[in-house]
Amino acid sequence: MYLDATAQAELVRSGELTAVDLVDAAIARIEQVNPAINAVIASFYERAREQAADVPTDAPFAGVPFLLKDIVAEYEGTPIAEGSAFLAGNYISPQDSELVRRYRQSGLIILGKTNTPEFALLPTTEPVAFGASRNPWNTDLTTGGSSGGSTAAVAAGMVALAHGNDGGGSIRVPSSCCGLVGLKPTRGRNPLGPHIGDAGNGLLCDHVVTRSVRDSAAILDVTAGPAAGDPYWPRTPERPFAEEVEREPKRLRIGLGTVPPNGATAHPDCIAAVPFLLKDIVAEYEGTPIAEGSAFLAGNYISPQDSELVRRYRQSGLIILGKTNTPEFALLPTTEPVAFGASRNPWNTDLTTGGSSGGSTAAVAAGMVALAHGNDGGGSIRVPSSCCGLVGLKPTRGRNPLGPHIGDAGNGLLCDHVVTRSVRDSAAILDVTAGPAAGDPYWPRTPERPFAEEVEREPKRLRIGLGTVPPNGATAHPDCIAAVEATALLCEELGHDVVEASPQIDGSLYKAFGNVWAGFLCWAIKDWARRSGREPEEKYFEPATWRTYLHGQRQSSGDYLLAVQALQQVGRDVAQFYVDYDVWLTPTLAQLPMPLGYFDYTRETRKQHIARLGEYTCFTLIANATGQPGISLPLHWNEQNLPIGIQFLGRYGDEATLIQLAGQLERACPWSHRRPAI
Repeated sequence: MYLDATAQAELVRSGELTAVDLVDAAIARIEQVNPAINAVIASFYERAREQAADVPTDAPFAGVPFLLKDIVAEYEGTPIAEGSAFLAGNYISPQDSELVRRYRQSGLIILGKTNTPEFALLPTTEPVAFGASRNPWNTDLTTGGSSGGSTAAVAAGMVALAHGNDGGGSIRVPSSCCGLVGLKPTRGRNPLGPHIGDAGNGLLCDHVVTRSVRDSAAILDVTAGPAAGDPYWPRTPERPFAEEVEREPKRLRIGLGTVPPNGATAHPDCIAAVPFLLKDIVAEYEGTPIAEGSAFLAGNYISPQDSELVRRYRQSGLIILGKTNTPEFALLPTTEPVAFGASRNPWNTDLTTGGSSGGSTAAVAAGMVALAHGNDGGGSIRVPSSCCGLVGLKPTRGRNPLGPHIGDAGNGLLCDHVVTRSVRDSAAILDVTAGPAAGDPYWPRTPERPFAEEVEREPKRLRIGLGTVPPNGATAHPDCIAAVEATALLCEELGHDVVEASPQIDGSLYKAFGNVWAGFLCWAIKDWARRSGREPEEKYFEPATWRTYLHGQRQSSGDYLLAVQALQQVGRDVAQFYVDYDVWLTPTLAQLPMPLGYFDYTRETRKQHIARLGEYTCFTLIANATGQPGISLPLHWNEQNLPIGIQFLGRYGDEATLIQLAGQLERACPWSHRRPAI
């Protein structure tokens, strides 16, 4: 009985089976399974066998067994109770409803009626009068409702399709619970008469639950169309619905919703199968090209396997649609690779998206997807999140795996995660990806509870240090200072203690960071040369990349390790700050999103180029040096309607406090209504 109805009807038409054979098989399955799931509450087996013996074999659904939901649809000479003791045993339908007449005319054979909550009131099927229907996937769980008896019957293989109706989701809800196709048609597509013309001012629609799309479409072809006098007359379709099943749709613009309109919190599993984009760096997706923003790799390498993080993304149900733009080898805080062209900021397309996860942030900000992969080796999740008005969490070092090919990128500088529009999405994704793989070099402490639970937890009263002066002596833009000061006042209003305080950071940090990054990039190019079998030549690389590669080549191993040692000292110095403070609050960036071309490099502009990098990302790279978590939140827009991110850095291993605070701030100063005009 697990063939769909279209296939069953074909067996009857071809003479391979008779309608009576199908009916007897369905009856046997009902009697076998129904005691366990209580889907069928009334049976008309002898009447069904008589009808099967006489059904015309040329009818569209000749001999296909069928069940009616015991509400609204009336079947002459049979009881109707609508799930209620008030009606049970007290009413016999005097005639077929119009929809039932059409079902029978199509050749469907009605075997019985299915369970429903009393008067279809609830999204579960547990009427006191008839007992609960049970979900065939797990009989301790609900079938959903109100068409839960029908969906349980189809899911359990009693019949291939069954009647349902939908006045608030009552076809779609149980179809979701039981793994079926549940189509609610347009208002008035199927008739409700003759007794009812309009149920609930058009709330209610009848149709079926099925295992295949073609069955749902084919049944709609035989039932659709208003009866004389019906109050709604939807337009006539251009062609039979069954023909639409095989037609390729035009290119569609699809809006994705993961946030319930009433403010409820969706279970992480319910946002699974969400469209997703991978940043084209580090994270590998089996059978697809990876270029890391470089002509050196573009078209020359296909990933032989998923990286561990990508495996976890796919296991969580995320559907990878493609890859996003990145600067060459993630070197710059803007996304303008020569090989692929510049990504543009949806808030102002003359401006940078930031980088190096700028392709991902542009995609999310523009509404292509709700979330996208990024990585952060100096601010590359937080920088573009600030530029594009998103949530960008850099987790603790080692929270997400980089393997199997990479164990440690840049002595712990690099962390992967996602860019999102909401705090809860960032937290929920971290729950499904977090945790080191066997053999990973860093093992941050296990969180006390799921990160998603932290979003709604009120944080304790926090001591927050406020930093507005860049540690490298750069001058922050007045709009960035105004934004962080406004956030400080908001934190105080929420009950936290905010004082002007910053970690003691030695000025040598920035030079040491540059030396480690040069070694990191030099390793990346050598590693890709080894994997791809290509030799690095200047002609394949952008000038800034080649200069940094040569810097890494010239640097001795001892000099590299001295730079690592300097960063580790910064980690110790910054950790002292967190003896007295829970969070450090700063602007994410010291400058606004810059015009495209601002970070262009030539030999003549080398000093200016280096100065501009330091002026831009002076607040973000600290967390990469120390390994601590940091988050950028879109809490401010200036008079030019440009987003300005606010950064919060927490203790090593303590994403929980950051997520609690971020959730509190999102509730107090929501940003979900803000959308770029693009």
